[in-house]
Amino acid sequence: MATILENPTLPSERSQFFGSQLANTTEFTDQELVLEYGKTSNIKLCELKIFISATHICGVQAACLISDSSSNIIGTKHVAPNPGETIKECCFTIEGDEFINEIVGRYLKTGVIFLEFRTTSGRMFSFGYKKRKSFSKSCVPDQQFLILKGGFGKENIHHVGFLAAPLPIFTNISFFRVLSEIVSAGAEEMQLEVLLAEMETIHNVNQRKLQRIIGTQERAATV
Repeated sequence: MATILENPTLPSERSQFFGSQLANTTEFTDQELVLEYGKTSNIKLCELKIFISATHICGVQAACLISDSSSNIIGTKHVAPNPGETIKECCFTIEGDEFINEIVGRYLKTGVIFLEFRTTSGRMFSFGYKKRKSFSKSCVPDQQFLILKGGFGKENIHHVGFLAAPLPIFTNISFFRVLSEIVSAGAEEMQLEVLLAEMETIHNVNQRKLQRIIGTQERAATV
């Protein structure tokens, strides 16, 4: 259990990538950037930007929230170098207590043309052109899509995917909601007594959860 919580789950490339693999595809990933800041058990996606040309999805950019420092990791802006003259930039925020657990999309031989992201709270965010071949990928229970990977050519994104990682162990007790409020509003705007009370509650619940995990593992080891 501890190993699963501390490390990302890395599916095979074929199961995680959707779209086309062409001769001029340049691969990209945020994996090293994200893992440089800590364990996947204390990181979640907090924002995604999608760049759309007249015909395709031509770029993506992800940002993550780190629980240890209540700061954001701004991922690399992965955009094709020559996407055309008209580019539309769309952005959506993943709330503190929700996570991306399903990705739906469509693609042509030339690349990805549509992306839809679905969250654990039931929200959906759709971008691009809904036609041609479709794909869909869901996380297993207790996991989130976290690390952006894919490939682009001169004009658009050829394929895209996310590596899955276990949900943070404090998912269900609003830890990331508190951090999101701090980041967006500024710590000075929050009452210190309220913040300390919430953090103490989170700490206590985490301790009980960890004790239950350890107890379950010890009982299983004796069977």
